[in-house]
Amino acid sequence: MVGRVLIVDDEDTLRLTIKTRLASAGFETESAVDGEEALEKLKGASFDVVLLDINMPRMDGITALGVIADLYPNTDVIMLTGFADFSTAIECLKKGAKDYLVKPIDTTELITRLRSLLRARTSEAALADIRRDHAAFLTDQVLASLVRLSDLVEGLSGEEFGKVSKEQRGALAAMKNDLTAVFESVTSAIDPAHLGTAVPASGAKSVPFDKLLPSAVDAVHPFVKRAGLKVDVPSGSKGAKIAADAGQVQRAFEGILAALTMVAGKGASISVEESGPDPLIVTLKLDKSSEAGRKALGQATGRFADVGTSLKGLSGAAILIQIARRGLEAYGGTVSVTTSHSAVSVECRIPGKTRS
Repeated sequence: MVGRVLIVDDEDTLRLTIKTRLASAGFETESAVDGEEALEKLKGASFDVVLLDINMPRMDGITALGVIADLYPNTDVIMLTGFADFSTAIECLKKGAKDYLVKPIDTTELITRLRSLLRARTSEAALADIRRDHAAFLTDQVLASLVRLSDLVEGLSGEEFGKVSKEQRGALAAMKNDLTAVFESVTSAIDPAHLGTAVPASGAKSVPFDKLLPSAVDAVHPFVKRAGLKVDVPSGSKGAKIAADAGQVQRAFEGILAALTMVAGKGASISVEESGPDPLIVTLKLDKSSEAGRKALGQATGRFADVGTSLKGLSGAAILIQIARRGLEAYGGTVSVTTSHSAVSVECRIPGKTRS
């Protein structure tokens, strides 16, 4: 297990002794004579652990510890001191130090503690990856479908697609209850802090865009029908290409279109404008939305990670926009939402060339 260690001490002999012993144990090491030099070295390279003496000229170890904890939270610190002082040890631990050793340093014990610390770092990193993957799976693969299914069941229950028998009404009520329970469980299980940019599909290359938007409109036809909307899709995108996975981009536009139908006012229509080619800019404009709808989409102006500690307060429409944003950002694209009077515009920018 190789780790990068920065040794910070004003005693030349101690620095050399620790450096030599750690190198023989397989660690990569660098050294600094005081806190100021240590901070300069941290600016230019990353370290797993800093061995930091407390009493040094220019900048002492406790001051340097505070700066390291603020600027380099992923770097662990072990404090070194020439005397046993329990109160000083407690102060260092409160400031973010992981451990505390009293000189003369037993290098065998030091190596044991370093290896233990590195194992813990590896475990924490693996756990963070699992949490991110779990949140991404629930968000990208489950949450959008739950929102859309819930909206369709709501429309069926309200007889917006035709008459519903007593038996059908009972079945729809049961479905609605189950979907609500699953939705609440999924949103409770997702920590927005773990939702950065989605992972792009492998092997993405430039693909024609002209059929993606019409296919997305066809896929959300039940939502369009329920809202009584007219969708005007231009035919001018022939020849335009995007540097992204076609399926992921189509799902993003399906989500945006479904979201707009959820906030549409009576007699509304959706128009689509395109310009480009690199980036290709697609603007979907809903000419009439309800006041509640505009408020709901206001939750989609920022990114998932900015919404707080829970997704529970987000509307279904905002969730669909947020998931679409993740999908397009995976390929360097952007999604922005603006409102003007009763209208809502969603602008999507998609690169026309693959990123290096």
